[in-house]
Amino acid sequence: ARMRGLAVIVVLGAFALYTPIRILAERGDVRMRHFTVGAPGGQARPLRIAFLADVQQDVHTDADDARAVYARVNAEQPDLVLSGGDWINSGPDYIESAAVAASTLTSRLGTFSVRGDHEHFAYVDRQRSADEVEKAMRAHGVTMLNNEVRWFTHEGKRIGVLFLNYNYIVRTDPDRVEALVAQLAGADYSIVVTHQLDARLAARFEDKVDLVLGAHTHGGQVNPVVGLTHVKLARLETQFIDGRYALGKRTTVIVTSGIGYSVVPIRYAAPGSIEIIELRL
Repeated sequence: ARMRGLAVIVVLGAFALYTPIRILAERGDVRMRHFTVGAPGGQARPLRIAFLADVQQDVHTDADDARAVYARVNAEQPDLVLSGGDWINSGPDYIESAAVAASTLTSRLGTFSVRGDHEHFAYVDRQRSADEVEKAMRAHGVTMLNNEVRWFTHEGKRIGVLFLNYNYIVRTDPDRVEALVAQLAGADYSIVVTHQLDARLAARFEDKVDLVLGAHTHGGQVNPVVGLTHVKLARLETQFIDGRYALGKRTTVIVTSGIGYSVVPIRYAAPGSIEIIELRL
């Protein structure tokens, strides 16, 4: 019994040392992940999409941090930049600087974004918050869209992208979602960008669109050890936490781990990520 007690103390002590070391070592770590979607044998030049989200610019992820991340995105030479939102964390102080930093993103077709829940947290008046973030972003070349389909042409093919308003503050109703998805029916390739993705929403996309891009989870952000593995607490919200998933026979889901922090300014076993997606048509 004494030896077992000593072993427990040793293990707990090791974790007490390991955990803060890992948190510090991974601070600011943002992975650049590459995915290929579309036709496996496509011969045309692929459309290169950069997908990012959850910068949540604030004192912990400031303008310099954001610009450094965006420089890495630019180095990938994307044709199109898509965002799952959450450009700011909270309060109005970082709206303008977040927009100025985002203006440094460069691509042939531009930068387009949905709203995240944090776009509503600048003021008590949530609509004012979203309006001011969108106004600042628009003034600096970032187009934020709300339940709207945009069309892009690449190598003679039409790509339809639905920018869906779906987050803690606004959940677009199911009938409206279905009507928006129906607008993508004529696309050679169809994409949905949403801040949040839960099982009920995913069911409305399954085998109806080609690609769903989601955000919000931060990969769990803080994933504690339970037994011998890290448990992603975001699983309490959604099964789509981080990375690539198959949804039915047709639909691919990619969820970004994001860049910044939410609630607490640390990540544990949940490094950030930017997604570079090569779409072959």
